[in-house]
Amino acid sequence: MLSIGEFSRVTRLTIKALRLYHEKGLLVPDLVGESSSYRYYGPRAAERARVLVRLKDMGFSLEEIKSILDEVRDDREIIARVEAKLAEVERDIERHRAMKDHLEISLESARGAGAPAGSAIAFETLPDRLICGRRVKGRYADAGPQFGALFKVCGRRA
Repeated sequence: MLSIGEFSRVTRLTIKALRLYHEKGLLVPDLVGESSSYRYYGPRAAERARVLVRLKDMGFSLEEIKSILDEVRDDREIIARVEAKLAEVERDIERHRAMKDHLEISLESARGAGAPAGSAIAFETLPDRLICGRRVKGRYADAGPQFGALFKVCGRRA
């Protein structure tokens, strides 16, 4: 049996974490001294701690870890839980990518009032020239024939 301090060094879990895991029923010591309330852990607790740390590193919450440690009895069940967690993480990644895109667009807009980051807006005075234009309402997909009609009128100067 190892004291909580020794068990902490062996498992690389802090004493504070071990107390929390005991309180939540995740990692219950094998023996708690009646008068001293000292916690003592055996070899099975070390294996449970190793699994707990591994699941925590995979992003499982303490509640999910407790459920897995208490309920899962074979490899198929653990594989199903890990696959479900992977799908959840992938959804989170997509959501964060979308958030990142929105943040970048907002910053780009704020920095250059719509101009791409790092570009400058230049103003020039141009000599007078004739222009040809046509205003049409419709779908963007229908713009091609409108450009054709405009080019027929303007010729090679378009």
